[in-house]
Amino acid sequence: MKLEPNRSVELGSLAAPADDEVLAARLEQSGRVLARTALWPLPYKYLSLPEAEIAITHLNDHTLRIEAQRPARGVWLDAGDEVAWSDNFIDLLPGDPYLVTAVNLGANKIVVHYLGGS
Repeated sequence: MKLEPNRSVELGSLAAPADDEVLAARLEQSGRVLARTALWPLPYKYLSLPEAEIAITHLNDHTLRIEAQRPARGVWLDAGDEVAWSDNFIDLLPGDPYLVTAVNLGANKIVVHYLGGS
């Protein structure tokens, strides 16, 4: 399907997820992820998720692959004020690795935080 710029189309509908489920979708083109979104149960203060087990792999000097074994809401990375992240405060879902660039990371230690986690 091809859309003109600034247009949208409804592709279908889904049943609302249960109170303890996360509904996620991503838009891909030629194997490349163009967009992601997730619908989380509300309110967050009542959401009880197990430890996400987040892993970071350095692909090169500036590129990281971030993965989670379980859903993680609002993941933010910290390695000092001099690091410029391509993206931060992201949602991670199992089986959906996320690539982030980190300019000026160098040998700085990365600290991972997320809502409801460490």
